[in-house]
Amino acid sequence: MGFETAFAPHNNTNQRITANITTQSISLDPSDKVVRLVNDGIYTVYIRIGFGAQTATTSDMPLLADDSIVLYKGLGADTLACLCPEGSALLHVQTGDGGG
Repeated sequence: MGFETAFAPHNNTNQRITANITTQSISLDPSDKVVRLVNDGIYTVYIRIGFGAQTATTSDMPLLADDSIVLYKGLGADTLACLCPEGSALLHVQTGDGGG
């Protein structure tokens, strides 16, 4: 059995982005290891995290409507891209540690 820790957000890192039918992206703190995503909309949002410019597609990780997830993003990953092909959804993005 693994040791689990709660997500520990870093202060002042929460960002909001409106995902819509074209890819939107935001910068992430590359020194943070984990990102918490909250989909505050009624549509699925597709997420891609990586290094440098990113383009989200429907082949990327889906985050269902009104759902949240904590992901290990990896050290150095500095960009999150999102896409909501059905309309628009507000996505809350906060980096930190733990959560695994």
